[in-house]
Amino acid sequence: MLASRPNLRLTVVTLLALSVSLPMAALSLAKLLLFFTGLCFFAKEVFASRRTSVFPKGFTSPIVLICIAFWSISLFWTDAELENALIAFVKHGKLLTIPILLLLLKNSTEAKAGLFALATGQCLVMVSSWLMAANIPVLWVARPSGPADPLTQFVPYADSYLDQSIMLAATAGIFWHLTRGQARSISKSLWVFLAFGCLLNVVVLMPGRTGYILAIATACFAAIFEVPRRYRWVVSVFTPLLLGLALYYSVPQFQQRVKLAAQELGSYGAAPIVGSSIGARLNMWRLSATAIANAPLTGYGIGNWTPTVKKLSGPNAELVFGSGNRSNPHQELLLWTVELGIAGAALFLGFLWALVRDTQKLKLPIRRATLSLVAMLFLTCLFNSPLYDDLMGDYFCITLGLLLALGLRDNQERSPSHFGSQVTD
Repeated sequence: MLASRPNLRLTVVTLLALSVSLPMAALSLAKLLLFFTGLCFFAKEVFASRRTSVFPKGFTSPIVLICIAFWSISLFWTDAELENALIAFVKHGKLLTIPILLLLLKNSTEAKAGLFALATGQCLVMVSSWLMAANIPVLWVARPSGPADPLTQFVPYADSYLDQSIMLAATAGIFWHLTRGQARSISKSLWVFLAFGCLLNVVVLMPGRTGYILAIATACFAAIFEVPRRYRWVVSVFTPLLLGLALYYSVPQFQQRVKLAAQELGSYGAAPIVGSSIGARLNMWRLSATAIANAPLTGYGIGNWTPTVKKLSGPNAELVFGSGNRSNPHQELLLWTVELGIAGAALFLGFLWALVRDTQKLKLPIRRATLSLVAMLFLTCLFNSPLYDDLMGDYFCITLGLLLALGLRDNQERSPSHFGSQVTD
């Protein structure tokens, strides 16, 4: 059978993990292979092997399947055009990447191979970005002719600086936490060096303000676990403050972007100007809140966020949102709630809860790495719709799937006596 060969399963997973750092065409092809392989393997496990449970024990996979079921049902009441509704369903459907990876990765060794492929891709992006900043020719990166866009001049493959900054900041935390339990070695020092390289890339080269928040949060999250429990509240309060001040007065671009954010926020407070990044977000959040208040129980159905807020915007809707109907509120919780009502909010919070709950019995380094990634996902969801957007959403789903597979499969391989001896945070 196609999906029963371990080398083929692992090849598909490693290609997917690597492709999230490459151009979108490679990622799209890798996702297609993953879903096809996952379908074949699921059919084999259920129908040929007569197994009643094909996923490792946990809460995340059932919650994901429930989310997909709700979005499927909402197709019957959405007022969105069928094409837009189906496109939205595919975008939301990337959550299935997590249970598919848990299905295909049968042991911790395979999960480690997938994580190594993902780390290799992220390191390639980070190193390429630094080489581009140093004006060193990067032969494996195709650059358009003419002057480079100052916002994306150091972005090798991602569609925007936002995707790269978010992924590198989150990856830095994974590098750091997965190496903390290891003895001193050259490889451990290398991963720590790469973690710092990723964070510096985000705060020095990238203009993304969400990336700045994630970089500071990653450093703060790492510092919290390096001190005794009784001092962690001090670290959680003062570390982001001190890091923010240090970056503000030492990195010109960081200072410029923070000042611009304050200016945009002040301008919107004086008048509802939606031409800026922050102004547009605040306007979309206000309209989303109004839409939720009008239909709190059922929502408006999948793919129906843009048509709904356009109706609330009045005659200037096309000027604000454009002519298409495939936008999003740049806030994940609002998107889910507008589409599915209160159930959407419950499902989103339940998804985050399931991720945190599934980390509780994992080995300490894996638990902390996964919790760090969940924290980065939560912060990103405050200002964007990462699980809906391509690339950054694929990154989070793939990385979460790999980390959960590593931890849950590792638990299965260890004797039951180990579960009572977990080191706690």
